[in-house]
Amino acid sequence: MKKISMIIISFMYALISIAEPSSSASGSISGVVTDAATTSPIVGVVIAVPALHSGVVTDTEGKYFLKNIPPGIYSLSFSFIGYAAVTRLVSVQYSLVTQDVALSVSALQLPTVSVTATPQTTDILTNTQSVAVIEGRDFEQRRGQTLMQSLENIPGVSLYSTGAAISKPVVRGLSSSRVLVVDDGIRQEGQQWGDEHAPEIDAFDAEKIEVIRGPGSVLYGSDAMGGVVHVVKPEVGGVEQSFLDGTVKLDGFTNNSQAAAAFILNGGGNKFGFRTSFSMRDAGNVRTPTETLFNSGFNEANGSGIIGYHGDDGFFDAGYSRFSTKIQIHENPAEAPEATPYQKILHDKFHLHAGYTLPCIRVEAIGGYQINQRREFANKDTVVPSLYLKLRTTTVEVKAHHDPFGSLYGTVGASLLQQENETLAEEHLIPASSTITVAGFWYEEYRFTPQWMFSGGVRFDTRVLDVKDDNVLGVVAQKKNYEAFTGSTGISYRPTEPFAIIANVSRGWRAPTEFELFANGVHEGTVSYVIGKNSLVPELSLNTDISFRYIISSLMVDATVYNNTITHYIYDKPSGLVDSVSTFPIYETSQADATLRGIELGVQYQAADFLILGVQGDMVNGKNNATNNSLPRIPAKKVTIGAKIVTEKFSGVQHPYLQLKMKTVASQTDVDPFEKETGGYTLFDVSIGGEIALGARMVTIDVSASNLFDRKYVEHLNRFKEYALNPGRNIAAHISIPFSVL
Repeated sequence: MKKISMIIISFMYALISIAEPSSSASGSISGVVTDAATTSPIVGVVIAVPALHSGVVTDTEGKYFLKNIPPGIYSLSFSFIGYAAVTRLVSVQYSLVTQDVALSVSALQLPTVSVTATPQTTDILTNTQSVAVIEGRDFEQRRGQTLMQSLENIPGVSLYSTGAAISKPVVRGLSSSRVLVVDDGIRQEGQQWGDEHAPEIDAFDAEKIEVIRGPGSVLYGSDAMGGVVHVVKPEVGGVEQSFLDGTVKLDGFTNNSQAAAAFILNGGGNKFGFRTSFSMRDAGNVRTPTETLFNSGFNEANGSGIIGYHGDDGFFDAGYSRFSTKIQIHENPAEAPEATPYQKILHDKFHLHAGYTLPCIRVEAIGGYQINQRREFANKDTVVPSLYLKLRTTTVEVKAHHDPFGSLYGTVGASLLQQENETLAEEHLIPASSTITVAGFWYEEYRFTPQWMFSGGVRFDTRVLDVKDDNVLGVVAQKKNYEAFTGSTGISYRPTEPFAIIANVSRGWRAPTEFELFANGVHEGTVSYVIGKNSLVPELSLNTDISFRYIISSLMVDATVYNNTITHYIYDKPSGLVDSVSTFPIYETSQADATLRGIELGVQYQAADFLILGVQGDMVNGKNNATNNSLPRIPAKKVTIGAKIVTEKFSGVQHPYLQLKMKTVASQTDVDPFEKETGGYTLFDVSIGGEIALGARMVTIDVSASNLFDRKYVEHLNRFKEYALNPGRNIAAHISIPFSVL
């Protein structure tokens, strides 16, 4: 397996090192950006070409010039504060392409492009998969106690939570190993099969988050059945900036007396760049409207560094990050009122990302190496972990984007994933094992006419799981082989420029985890005794989407209906028995076909210069086709209605806002027979913020109050729902202070 890794890495190096510069075989793009109402030029508009990891800004005459653009079809994004973002699809050959753009004044924070759903960056309107993007000031305002909390109000997305420190994304009713989290192009691997195992990514170390709703297996392989959550970090290198500047970010939360801070330093010049960050977070016990949850605090200490180079013919960046946290786990007070279990998680990640333009193709390669260490302790006085899992993961992916053949453009790629899993303490949830997965894919996009767009791809994965002897679990050494063909096809029809009708059919897959195959004992995290099933086969899904999207400067509408049929769905089947030692109920892993159906709706409307109205909502129904019972942990129906008052300036504050939200969640009574029903509730949130000048820089301040009236309620996806309420009122403050050294 190590030899295969070295062969692929050597191949990547050879492609980049032997190629001759190809700037002569390239084109360029130029144009002028103006105000749509006044026709006057706009200075400082950011024009980005995400596929090439490059961009420029307009000059004093509103002009821009992008040189040395390889032949291809690219999405260009034009963004400037106070204007609606615009995306243009541009075909580049070996000459100059002119693309003038007129921006319209708008207070809406509209998405620009997606770098997640297809190999080539695409705009949201023509993307044939359902994608949600949060970025810019909207992302800053949403930043929560964990990174995943930023996703809370996206239609089709919910959070599976364990206290304030652990939040796992639930996309269209699926979570854990059925939703893949990607950190800046690299799969995040950290025992994500566990209910209380959250993604180990710093909430401060991100620029935006994209969510694919629906299978993404063609590009990402196993585990992307429900969707993909892609955390995108800021670019380094190849940007116009002072040599050294940075940002100090401060967060505070009253509910659990939490304080958090981050120090970010970046700079560069002459196409080189760097970025480094350090953050800390410390939180006490969570408070509900009726009590304080004993032993529910946590702390973090995180850091990262990255260097990069962006030249005319390619780019290169390399980085390292560390995520370190200690999390206290609140137990049922009726059973263990003084229990003090806790977890320590350490996640180290190295990455290497490079791209180069060759004749007829643009090659891109990304590699990563991760070490995830999870230690769980029985009580606060214990220094020897009862559970210690260590996971080493190597990932390598090479993609080749070919030059357009008329209106046809696409990508071929290959990937390798290699893992070593160790169980190093007394408690054994999974046996020691190694995994290797090799895959290849082909994806093409074709524009029939300016109105019709087609995309489609296929992928083949083969996985070998090599399991070691484990006397504790009663597992003998063995090998398991899994293979899967997946594919997707979609079509976009734009009868008018701002309106699109999208249809998509996608096939996804997921190999069973070691826990599902070989578990045989108590799982403290879920208060259960679990018995795995050695003969499990991979899950296969077939998902159909139909979406309607409309985006102009004053209105954005995104509505989707979907049906996802999963063959061989893996679930824990209650045996009706109780373990005599732990007294926990015994569950046996089983398989059956399942179906999930749902609706998602998101609307933003600028009703007046000062007023933005919004509605977001979703509903999903999941059924076990063999038993006709509901699937467990299906989110309740919900709708959020909001109003936001905005203006350009008020009493020295730039872009101030006042926002009110009302979130109504229905009762969840359609549940698995062994799952607790939860009642409906309505919550009110309020937030206020703006920007204050600090020299030439702008300090941003955001203050919000969630659960404003301290309502008693239980979220259906709260793992404490059997014995505790959700948190009460919480006032949060976010302050971002930029500075310049040179």
